Amino acid sequence: YNNRQTSEITINRGGKSAGRRGSGTLSFTKIEILDARDKERNVFNVGETVRFAMAYKVFERLQGLNANVCIFSSKNKGEPLTDMRYEIKKGTVEKGEVGKATIEVDLTTIRPGEYTLYFWLGDDDATKQGTPVNYDVVDGMTKPLIVKAGKESSDPSTGSFTLPSRIIRQ
Repeated sequence: YNNRQTSEITINRGGKSAGRRGSGTLSFTKIEILDARDKERNVFNVGETVRFAMAYKVFERLQGLNANVCIFSSKNKGEPLTDMRYEIKKGTVEKGEVGKATIEVDLTTIRPGEYTLYFWLGDDDATKQGTPVNYDVVDGMTKPLIVKAGKESSDPSTGSFTLPSRIIRQ
């Protein structure tokens, strides 16, 4: 996917493959990485805003719909650096329903680097079970999120995030 020019995603009707798995009862149909003006791009400066726009289709009647975007370091993908979980829809989601959800993220505290992205979509039961029944996963199949320091930065700090801090005693 990293070399593709489109953000369209093949419908997942169940099964597992490299970077893609799910139940087949719902599916991402498109995932876009956008800037604050809704222009598609994956390279940002620290302090900018990124939007993860996710389109989906539901193939079976579900209860609730939830999304999760995880950010992983491209150097060590074993543990997520952070994730953002949101309820997209409460109550019944009907078979055949299509929709879109966008998660907006402020990149003020993230440090420069390349980050692999993981997208998850599931019903209410999938958020509670150890083995989800109704879900779809796109794991590392989009372009990475690349964050640059920007022209004015000369901060030699290391790590993935800048936490708000101050010295209180000298």
